[in-house]
Amino acid sequence: KLMSSDVACGASLCASAAECALLNVLVNTNLMKDRTYADELNERAKVLEKHIRSACDAVTLSVREKLL
Repeated sequence: KLMSSDVACGASLCASAAECALLNVLVNTNLMKDRTYADELNERAKVLEKHIRSACDAVTLSVREKLL
């Protein structure tokens, strides 16, 4: 039980890292000349970020519900 908040904090940090990674992809693909490939990378990065955020949010919510 004592580690529950650590797990939630880790999940929150993971979600933030995924968002930062997405932003880095978007910045870098903005400089690419091959717009088709850049758009493909952007979409893949957005999907990954969404899946990661969803999983992290589920962990955080689960911990929060147990602590309240």
